[in-house]
Amino acid sequence: DTGRLVYLFDIGKLQEVVTPSQVFRNTPNDKFLLSLLCSQAKLDNDNKAISVKRGLKAKAELGMYPCRAPVGYVNNKYAAKGDRSIDIDPDRYDLVKKMFGFVLSQKYTTMQVLKIATEEWQLRRKDGKKIARSTWYGMLTNSFYAGVFEYPFGSGHWHNGTHEAMISEDQFDLIQAILGKKGKQRPKTHIFAFTGLMRCGECNA
Repeated sequence: DTGRLVYLFDIGKLQEVVTPSQVFRNTPNDKFLLSLLCSQAKLDNDNKAISVKRGLKAKAELGMYPCRAPVGYVNNKYAAKGDRSIDIDPDRYDLVKKMFGFVLSQKYTTMQVLKIATEEWQLRRKDGKKIARSTWYGMLTNSFYAGVFEYPFGSGHWHNGTHEAMISEDQFDLIQAILGKKGKQRPKTHIFAFTGLMRCGECNA
């Protein structure tokens, strides 16, 4: 971005850059200073990103979910920064837990449960909108409700959460089986094709 600004200066399409504290004009000294300040800002921004990632990772290792709380829970906004836990949402926790119970009973399809919750129980998200099908499916496959979570996502690093679990891990595994998922979602192991014994489809040898 800095290079583009300097190039616009050089071809005469940009005359000056006005900031709250300084004005940069099309002079060698101003262009050099502008490049220097932009590079310093970039360095500070990158260092902050590394610091934030480090802090989120440390928080996850302590069992505190470092992301936005899913439906049924709320982020504690009043605790000190870095110590903000995930608490039960008094308005939605019981209803979401009831939804999981309906799915586990296997008397209703997942979409029937969603319809009952949104139309009969009037369950809504914190922003007042209905829970979408994609959100509901994400809830059913989110191990956070069973007390464990993966962070960073896709890393294979699993953590036991300090929050109150809504369902047990066995119930979570049963829900995955109901959804047609094979095996446990956590922890992940690497499985490669064409390893171990193979059997002939004709003679079973």
